[in-house]
Amino acid sequence: MLPLAARSAYRIIPYGVYTGSPTPEYYRPLAGELTYRYFMPVRRSLWWGETTVFLECYAVLLAGAAQLFKNFEYRNLAYRQMEWAMGANPFGACLMTGEGSRNPYPHSQFVGLIPGGIIGGIAGNTRDEPVLDMEYRLNWRTTEYWGPVNAYYVWAVSLLDSR
Repeated sequence: MLPLAARSAYRIIPYGVYTGSPTPEYYRPLAGELTYRYFMPVRRSLWWGETTVFLECYAVLLAGAAQLFKNFEYRNLAYRQMEWAMGANPFGACLMTGEGSRNPYPHSQFVGLIPGGIIGGIAGNTRDEPVLDMEYRLNWRTTEYWGPVNAYYVWAVSLLDSR
């Protein structure tokens, strides 16, 4: 994970590593036939996954590995994955309602604004470039609250705080 994170200016771990290009989208070359993408390949269906949930999940994994192996590099990389949601991303947007700056307006037709809630966040396009609704179009694909994002964030914070 450390070498893959080093490929990104934001030190985030890519969404996935692949053999070749399994879909028509752009895949970044890694080595030999291996490729990678920072964002989930775009699907023709109504759903695609935002990057934040994967980064928060990676933060949980790295926080646990840091404790197990006593490796501060893993701990620092775990924090780096979490910082993406707090504004260290290409939009400089904090994805947590009520915190930070440049917040996208959450699409939440059932519960309204949730202070401290994290939206799904930045997704990617076919060229593996970041996409985020910053124009208040209520695009649920990038601005809807999603339980797993919040759960992984709280889990990672609890692991990192329990050293």
